[in-house]
Amino acid sequence: SNNEVYPLVIKRRMTRLSKNLGKDSYLNDQSKDLGIKYLEEYLKLCNKYNLEEENIIITATAACRNAIDGAKFIKNIKSKYSLKNIKILSGKEEAEYTFFGVLDNIKDNNDQKYCVIDIGGGSFQIAGGTKTRFNFGTSVQKGCSQATELFELNKPVTKEALQKAIEYFSQIEIDGLPLNYVPAKIIGVGGTLKIMQ
Repeated sequence: SNNEVYPLVIKRRMTRLSKNLGKDSYLNDQSKDLGIKYLEEYLKLCNKYNLEEENIIITATAACRNAIDGAKFIKNIKSKYSLKNIKILSGKEEAEYTFFGVLDNIKDNNDQKYCVIDIGGGSFQIAGGTKTRFNFGTSVQKGCSQATELFELNKPVTKEALQKAIEYFSQIEIDGLPLNYVPAKIIGVGGTLKIMQ
Protein backbone atom coordinates (compact mmCIF):
# COMPACT_ATOMS: atom_id res chain seq x y z
CA SER A 1 0.00 0.00 0.00
CA ASN A 2 2.93 2.40 0.56
CA ASN A 3 4.81 1.38 -2.64
CA GLU A 4 7.31 -0.75 -0.72
CA VAL A 5 8.53 -4.05 -2.10
CA TYR A 6 8.53 -7.06 0.18
CA PRO A 7 10.28 -10.24 -0.96
CA LEU A 8 8.13 -13.35 -0.84
CA VAL A 9 11.03 -15.65 -1.66
CA ILE A 10 14.78 -15.00 -1.84
CA LYS A 11 16.45 -17.37 -4.26
CA ARG A 12 19.69 -16.95 -6.19
CA ARG A 13 20.89 -19.04 -9.09
CA MET A 14 24.18 -18.82 -11.03
CA THR A 15 23.99 -19.52 -14.76
CA ARG A 16 27.42 -18.09 -15.68
CA LEU A 17 26.12 -16.89 -19.05
CA SER A 18 29.41 -15.00 -19.49
CA LYS A 19 31.40 -18.25 -19.37
CA ASN A 20 33.64 -18.55 -22.46
CA LEU A 21 32.09 -15.39 -23.91
CA GLY A 22 35.55 -13.90 -24.38
CA LYS A 23 36.57 -16.76 -26.67
CA ASP A 24 33.99 -16.53 -29.47
CA SER A 25 31.42 -13.90 -28.36
CA TYR A 26 28.57 -16.45 -28.24
CA LEU A 27 26.62 -17.57 -25.20
CA ASN A 28 27.60 -20.98 -23.86
CA ASP A 29 24.91 -23.63 -24.65
CA GLN A 30 25.22 -25.25 -21.23
CA SER A 31 24.76 -21.86 -19.50
CA LYS A 32 21.77 -21.02 -21.70
CA ASP A 33 20.13 -24.34 -20.77
CA LEU A 34 20.78 -23.61 -17.11
CA GLY A 35 19.32 -20.12 -17.52
CA ILE A 36 16.13 -21.55 -19.01
CA LYS A 37 15.90 -24.19 -16.27
CA TYR A 38 16.15 -21.48 -13.58
CA LEU A 39 13.71 -19.22 -15.42
CA GLU A 40 11.15 -22.04 -15.41
CA GLU A 41 11.77 -22.48 -11.67
CA TYR A 42 11.09 -18.77 -11.09
CA LEU A 43 8.01 -18.81 -13.31
CA LYS A 44 6.60 -21.69 -11.22
CA LEU A 45 7.13 -19.55 -8.12
CA CYS A 46 5.33 -16.64 -9.80
CA ASN A 47 2.47 -18.98 -10.60
CA LYS A 48 2.41 -20.28 -7.01
CA TYR A 49 1.94 -16.70 -5.75
CA ASN A 50 -0.65 -15.92 -8.46
CA LEU A 51 1.43 -13.16 -10.01
CA GLU A 52 -0.10 -11.86 -13.20
CA GLU A 53 2.16 -11.84 -16.21
CA GLU A 54 2.21 -8.05 -16.53
CA ASN A 55 3.71 -7.89 -13.01
CA ILE A 56 6.63 -10.18 -13.89
CA ILE A 57 9.73 -8.27 -14.98
CA ILE A 58 12.76 -10.16 -16.28
CA THR A 59 16.05 -8.47 -17.09
CA ALA A 60 19.25 -9.66 -18.72
CA THR A 61 22.61 -7.97 -18.26
CA ALA A 62 26.15 -7.95 -19.67
CA ALA A 63 26.32 -11.48 -21.09
CA CYS A 64 23.28 -10.90 -23.30
CA ARG A 65 24.32 -7.31 -23.99
CA ASN A 66 27.76 -8.39 -25.25
CA ALA A 67 27.07 -11.74 -26.91
CA ILE A 68 26.43 -11.95 -30.66
CA ASP A 69 23.43 -14.20 -29.94
CA GLY A 70 22.30 -12.44 -26.73
CA ALA A 71 19.32 -10.59 -28.25
CA LYS A 72 18.22 -13.75 -30.09
CA PHE A 73 18.38 -15.77 -26.85
CA ILE A 74 16.13 -13.24 -25.09
CA LYS A 75 13.76 -13.06 -28.08
CA ASN A 76 13.38 -16.87 -28.06
CA ILE A 77 12.64 -16.86 -24.31
CA LYS A 78 10.10 -14.07 -24.74
CA SER A 79 8.34 -16.01 -27.48
CA LYS A 80 8.48 -19.47 -25.86
CA TYR A 81 7.11 -18.31 -22.51
CA SER A 82 4.85 -15.49 -23.81
CA LEU A 83 6.60 -12.94 -21.63
CA LYS A 84 5.96 -9.24 -22.23
CA ASN A 85 8.29 -7.62 -19.69
CA ILE A 86 11.69 -9.02 -20.59
CA LYS A 87 14.59 -6.91 -21.79
CA ILE A 88 18.34 -6.52 -21.93
CA LEU A 89 19.44 -3.66 -19.68
CA SER A 90 21.94 -1.08 -20.87
CA GLY A 91 25.04 -0.74 -18.72
CA LYS A 92 23.70 2.46 -17.14
CA GLU A 93 20.32 0.83 -16.43
CA GLU A 94 22.10 -2.12 -14.81
CA ALA A 95 24.04 0.28 -12.59
CA GLU A 96 20.85 2.13 -11.62
CA TYR A 97 18.79 -1.02 -10.95
CA THR A 98 21.59 -2.46 -8.80
CA PHE A 99 22.03 0.84 -6.96
CA PHE A 100 18.39 1.15 -5.92
CA GLY A 101 18.09 -2.59 -5.27
CA VAL A 102 20.95 -2.41 -2.77
CA LEU A 103 19.80 0.82 -1.13
CA ASP A 104 16.25 -0.47 -0.75
CA ASN A 105 17.63 -2.76 1.97
CA ILE A 106 19.30 0.06 3.89
CA LYS A 107 17.43 1.89 6.62
CA ASP A 108 18.53 5.48 6.12
CA ASN A 109 16.37 8.55 6.49
CA ASN A 110 19.00 11.16 5.76
CA ASP A 111 20.52 12.28 2.48
CA GLN A 112 23.72 10.25 2.88
CA LYS A 113 25.77 9.61 -0.28
CA TYR A 114 26.48 6.04 -1.32
CA CYS A 115 28.64 4.38 -3.94
CA VAL A 116 27.64 0.87 -5.09
CA ILE A 117 30.11 -1.35 -6.95
CA ASP A 118 28.85 -4.50 -8.65
CA ILE A 119 31.41 -6.91 -10.10
CA GLY A 120 29.75 -9.42 -12.38
CA GLY A 121 30.89 -12.05 -14.82
CA GLY A 122 30.67 -9.90 -17.94
CA SER A 123 30.85 -6.35 -16.60
CA PHE A 124 31.19 -4.19 -13.54
CA GLN A 125 29.10 -1.20 -12.53
CA ILE A 126 29.79 1.79 -10.33
CA ALA A 127 26.90 3.98 -9.24
CA GLY A 128 26.36 6.82 -6.79
CA GLY A 129 23.61 8.81 -5.18
CA THR A 130 21.31 8.82 -2.19
CA LYS A 131 18.35 6.58 -1.31
CA THR A 132 16.10 8.87 -3.34
CA ARG A 133 18.40 10.25 -6.03
CA PHE A 134 20.54 8.48 -8.62
CA ASN A 135 23.48 10.81 -9.34
CA PHE A 136 25.56 8.73 -11.73
CA GLY A 137 26.14 5.23 -12.98
CA THR A 138 28.55 3.68 -15.40
CA SER A 139 29.27 0.21 -16.67
CA VAL A 140 32.51 -1.28 -17.96
CA GLN A 141 32.18 -4.32 -20.19
CA LYS A 142 34.89 -6.30 -18.41
CA GLY A 143 34.05 -8.85 -15.76
CA CYS A 144 35.50 -11.59 -13.62
CA SER A 145 34.54 -14.42 -16.03
CA GLN A 146 36.54 -12.76 -18.80
CA ALA A 147 39.52 -12.23 -16.50
CA THR A 148 39.35 -15.84 -15.28
CA GLU A 149 39.47 -17.14 -18.86
CA LEU A 150 41.95 -14.61 -20.19
CA PHE A 151 44.50 -15.11 -17.43
CA GLU A 152 43.65 -18.72 -16.50
CA LEU A 153 42.70 -17.74 -12.97
CA ASN A 154 40.56 -20.87 -12.51
CA LYS A 155 43.69 -23.00 -12.15
CA PRO A 156 46.14 -22.65 -9.30
CA VAL A 157 46.91 -18.96 -9.73
CA THR A 158 50.50 -17.94 -10.35
CA LYS A 159 51.90 -14.57 -9.27
CA GLU A 160 52.56 -13.76 -12.94
CA ALA A 161 48.94 -14.46 -13.99
CA LEU A 162 47.61 -12.41 -11.10
CA GLN A 163 49.96 -9.53 -11.94
CA LYS A 164 48.81 -9.58 -15.59
CA ALA A 165 45.17 -9.46 -14.48
CA ILE A 166 45.87 -6.54 -12.15
CA GLU A 167 47.67 -4.65 -14.94
CA TYR A 168 44.82 -5.41 -17.36
CA PHE A 169 42.14 -4.03 -15.04
CA SER A 170 44.22 -1.05 -13.89
CA GLN A 171 44.45 0.17 -17.50
CA ILE A 172 40.68 0.29 -18.00
CA GLU A 173 39.36 3.81 -18.42
CA ILE A 174 36.06 4.43 -16.64
CA ASP A 175 33.91 7.17 -18.13
CA GLY A 176 31.16 8.99 -16.27
CA LEU A 177 32.61 9.05 -12.77
CA PRO A 178 32.56 12.44 -11.07
CA LEU A 179 35.98 13.10 -9.55
CA ASN A 180 34.59 15.17 -6.67
CA TYR A 181 32.04 12.57 -5.48
CA VAL A 182 32.79 11.55 -1.89
CA PRO A 183 30.40 8.87 -0.58
CA ALA A 184 29.75 8.25 3.10
CA LYS A 185 29.64 4.51 2.35
CA ILE A 186 30.87 2.23 -0.42
CA ILE A 187 28.94 -1.02 -0.84
CA GLY A 188 30.14 -3.93 -2.95
CA VAL A 189 27.77 -6.52 -4.41
CA GLY A 190 27.99 -9.48 -6.77
CA GLY A 191 29.32 -12.99 -6.51
CA THR A 192 32.95 -11.94 -6.84
CA LEU A 193 32.84 -9.66 -3.80
CA LYS A 194 30.80 -12.16 -1.77
CA ILE A 195 33.51 -14.78 -2.30
CA MET A 196 36.10 -12.32 -0.93
CA GLN A 197 34.22 -11.86 2.40
